[in-house]
Amino acid sequence: MGMMNSIRNRMHIMVWALVVLFVGSMTVGGLVGGADIIDQILGRTDITKAIAVVNGDIISPNGFFQQVNYRLEQFRVQGQEVDERQIDQVRQIVWDDLIEALLVKQEIDRMGISVTDDEIYLHLENTPPFDLQQHPLFQTNDQFDMEKYLQALRNPQGDEWTTIEVYMRDYLPRVKFQSQIRASVTISEEEVKKEYILQNIDYTVSGITIKNRSFTTGIEPLEDEAKDYYNQNKDEFYQEELRSLKYVKWNKSPSKEDTTLTFNEALDLINRIKSGEDFATLANQYSQDPGNKSGNEEGKGGNLGWFDRERMVKSFSDAAFGAEIGVPVGPVLSNFGYHIIQVSDKRQNDEIEEISAGHILLKIEMGPSTREKIRNKAINFSFDVEDYGFEEALQKNNLSANDLFPIPENTRTLPSFGFFTQPVRFAFSSEVGSTSEFFESDRSFAIFHLDSIAQAGTRPFDDVSDKIIRKLRVENQKLLASEIAEQIYENLLAGSTFQPEADSNIEATAFGPVTFKLSNPSRQIGRSPAAKGALLVANVGQIIPPVEISGGYAVLFLEHKPDFDHDDWEVKKNVFYNRLITERQNTAVTEWLKELKERAEIEDNRKYYF
Repeated sequence: MGMMNSIRNRMHIMVWALVVLFVGSMTVGGLVGGADIIDQILGRTDITKAIAVVNGDIISPNGFFQQVNYRLEQFRVQGQEVDERQIDQVRQIVWDDLIEALLVKQEIDRMGISVTDDEIYLHLENTPPFDLQQHPLFQTNDQFDMEKYLQALRNPQGDEWTTIEVYMRDYLPRVKFQSQIRASVTISEEEVKKEYILQNIDYTVSGITIKNRSFTTGIEPLEDEAKDYYNQNKDEFYQEELRSLKYVKWNKSPSKEDTTLTFNEALDLINRIKSGEDFATLANQYSQDPGNKSGNEEGKGGNLGWFDRERMVKSFSDAAFGAEIGVPVGPVLSNFGYHIIQVSDKRQNDEIEEISAGHILLKIEMGPSTREKIRNKAINFSFDVEDYGFEEALQKNNLSANDLFPIPENTRTLPSFGFFTQPVRFAFSSEVGSTSEFFESDRSFAIFHLDSIAQAGTRPFDDVSDKIIRKLRVENQKLLASEIAEQIYENLLAGSTFQPEADSNIEATAFGPVTFKLSNPSRQIGRSPAAKGALLVANVGQIIPPVEISGGYAVLFLEHKPDFDHDDWEVKKNVFYNRLITERQNTAVTEWLKELKERAEIEDNRKYYF
């Protein structure tokens, strides 16, 4: 019997809360297993049992979709509508989390990291989990009550701590794992002092900048240079498989009947207001203006506050500023829909006419009948495709197809459609000449035809020559800017000064003196690491050799920096150390996990599921 069995005896009301509390943060317990040994030997995977295989361990489809559904349900509980984009984002987040969790578990097992019963108890005793601190059972006057918490921990009344124990046995090894990585990070006092200088010391600098874009002649590369670059850098022009689609679409837009229906609804509301019903109450009930609910669950009664003519669209302003106080006007049509407007007051503000008014917005939306008619057009076209083929169906229906640029398999957003993944899945699971069923996006119904496939491989020179020429042109500009910067630097060392050098070189611009901290440099040099590093080690009065900045080069002169304040340094160095070590430790954990993922053998079977 585990140690925690001796303390599981209290607060049954808490059990379900803890289950909900931790199910979302559980990693891969119960979701993974080893692949069948025969399958491993033969190099095959039963995709019905594995949505992913990570170094031989599987992540089950059921486990994956449980996590996805749990997270989507959290959105719904919060009153959010879940669309296709959110579903895709949640799937990706869950995928990344489960892959990372499994990799960490494998590493923990490899390193032999484990926890004892005493470690679990001591952690619970000394470091109460944040979510438990928020639980009402451990609150006094809305504050966490450590005594209540410890009383419950030391005097259990049932098995209410079982969920916590299971979670801690999974959680604490991960804490140990990360602690070992963090412990490997060290920072010298010199590094801390450098950070202190970056954040605290003011540098006063003058200089000259030479922008690459200033050079417009003598920069065109020869064709042979472009071909040489292509032959020496073919990996740069590797292209994954692309698929080209044609499509026909039927936009989901309101009909004349929908417009008339909304107009009549607005007329009905105007009559109700004129009959004595309260404008604000009707606005809160019917207005579809998102701003009406901003910061107020009950609504703002349609109130727009004070505004002048220029603030609103013309049709709205014309109606509002022509209305009498207290008399509803409308329906007023704008790009947003139909408005019912009621003015509550008028005034002159510095000779500008202003009014205070409210409105009820009724959007003109596609009705169910209209949607069904549009959908039926797509269905009928799909039937014609089955009977006659895609091209003949176009002619029969007097339609023309649109071309979609070649897309890779990871495409999520399509021009004219927005977020839309179904056509991409169709494209990469079909043969050339195939036509899809009709798909529905947020904006339209559409049918797609797979026109061609461009196999993965190195793109031919003719396809990328323009890109190479642009790149070489920029390199030539950089070279010329660098040469001018070097010449200016030599002239300055020989006794010249900045302004005459800038005057004699049309590509050069003198600046300064300007004062700034290296953590927030001047606009002239931007966030150039080279400039920052050069100034950090420069002496006052030194002309600094050319350094690369964003879009060009700079020659700098350090005019002034204050003496190092040792007293201030002694006061602040621990703060800087703590901040810097935390940043480095977090980076170390992130890089470790990134390296684990790069080394891992990951089989991705998501395309078989969605």
